[in-house]
Amino acid sequence: MINKSNIVIAVLLAIIAVGSYKFIIKGNIVVNNTDDRIAIGVKEGERNFILGEMRALLSKIQRLLGFLANDDMEGFTKLAKFLSEESSGEIQQAMIGKMPIAFKQMSFKIHADFKQLYEDAVSKQDKAHSFKQVSQTMLNCVACHSTYRFQVVKEE
Repeated sequence: MINKSNIVIAVLLAIIAVGSYKFIIKGNIVVNNTDDRIAIGVKEGERNFILGEMRALLSKIQRLLGFLANDDMEGFTKLAKFLSEESSGEIQQAMIGKMPIAFKQMSFKIHADFKQLYEDAVSKQDKAHSFKQVSQTMLNCVACHSTYRFQVVKEE
């Protein structure tokens, strides 16, 4: 026998499932795309925020490489610590649901790499090892930028 509470529960579970798919797995993919990358639809302010964060991160990665080029493991370790503490992968909550799962995974991987970079810099003090780690992290950056782009969509 089907009662009203079972129907309500089934409907709520369906809504949760659809919402989970939309906000955790799919994200806000734009169908009318102008290049081969996957376009993620965001508001203009969100796009500016994300791109600003990426530019700042790229600048810090360049500084890491500069420290290694100048045999400054102390400077490298300090910056790696800063990146490790700063890089929890947190962005404005409203934007998280717009990102497809693969983008989120790449982002979280890069932020986890910074934690490992710092830990290894402290424990190993090995410039060559640190250089390889930064290079591996950059490969993830390149893969992400080759796969995704942010497209401004009309505000809803």
